[in-house]
Amino acid sequence: QKGQASQADFDSLYRYYQNHLIEGTQLMSWKHVIKIDSETVEKQNATDGDLYIAYSLIEAAKQWPDKAQEYQEQAKKILADILQYNY
Repeated sequence: QKGQASQADFDSLYRYYQNHLIEGTQLMSWKHVIKIDSETVEKQNATDGDLYIAYSLIEAAKQWPDKAQEYQEQAKKILADILQYNY
């Protein structure tokens, strides 16, 4: 369907998120700086971005039932960490 990502596309973005978490949390670093042979990851998140990630996982669970449980569990973890670390 036009304008809709495939599950493979979604999972690729999901892996990017998983590889760029703030250590000890399920929140994504808001800024990444890549230089030759190094990467700097900010230790702060962008709450709006994490809310979008959680929402996308909730919607993905509806779209692709084969991974619904994984997506839903991850969304819950993100939302719990937002409450713990941002409020």
